[in-house]
Amino acid sequence: MDEENMMQVIEVTEAAQLVFAGSGGAVINAVDSDGSNRIDAGSGNDTVLTGAGDRIFGGTGDDRFFIQTGGNNRITGGAGADQFWIANNGTVPITPNRVTDFTPGEDVLGLEGFGTDFSAVAIAQQGADTAVSVDGQALAILEGVEASDLSEANFALVDEGANGEPDLAALPAATPAPAFDTLTGIPFEVTGEGQQFAFGSADDLIDASGDTGANLLRGRFGNDTFILGRRDRIVGGGGDDRFFASVGGNNRIAGNAGADQFWIAVSDTPNRRNIIRDFTDGQDVIGIAGLGITFGDLAIQQLSGNRTRIGLNGGVLAILQNTEASSLTAADFAIV
Repeated sequence: MDEENMMQVIEVTEAAQLVFAGSGGAVINAVDSDGSNRIDAGSGNDTVLTGAGDRIFGGTGDDRFFIQTGGNNRITGGAGADQFWIANNGTVPITPNRVTDFTPGEDVLGLEGFGTDFSAVAIAQQGADTAVSVDGQALAILEGVEASDLSEANFALVDEGANGEPDLAALPAATPAPAFDTLTGIPFEVTGEGQQFAFGSADDLIDASGDTGANLLRGRFGNDTFILGRRDRIVGGGGDDRFFASVGGNNRIAGNAGADQFWIAVSDTPNRRNIIRDFTDGQDVIGIAGLGITFGDLAIQQLSGNRTRIGLNGGVLAILQNTEASSLTAADFAIV
């Protein structure tokens, strides 16, 4: 059996959802999505068939992104040698897609069905970015890339049917991945380190999964959604907030007022445990999604200093400060 037929197959068909694929590699079919989704492919060598108007993260691994006709996606490949097939089947997307982290010499831009003559490809500087087009039709914007750094060596031009795009009809049936709705507000992406951000009264979507740590994020008011990165301090503020741990970990989280959800593992376990400073028994919820476990699989242990450790398979998912282990029951957890 070939590798793709052994992968998890995930279909994204709704709108404004937060989808986590997890580790191990997956085929993610977002062709029929209704847009405004945030799709996290997780670690592994993933294959993503894009829809329209989504935010897509490849994560760690050598990922492949196959652009369909919709366009207007924003794609981050993440670590690894990624392939961005920015036009396929001889058809250009309705709206150009944006690639945030194309790395010349490591990643590849692919065109399928437009012939193999590179002279049809145009590369033009647009401010700090580079625009790529074929036969005068815009295909993609490469953010932060100098046009002078690109040449034919950065491209793969192949005949129709030769790009390795998976045949969806031949793949196993799709399986559900953890998906959370509804995403509201204008997404704000945190990059870099050592910064401070304070948000207002709206329901904010704050994505720090790509940062490098030591940031302070304050949600203040509203029902905010945080996608966590690594080594940050996060304060939810007022409102019913949601916190989703990514693979980074080592964050310090305070929900503050409201009925908050602390998703300490979603489709994968964090590299380091996160610390929750103010879990409120009977009001807040600890969530675990996509790991195929039950409450009985967790190791809940009292530590000194009125702290509780939540472990799984010998690892540590989270430390709850100011919490007695004896006070935690299955009713405090959402495991899906």
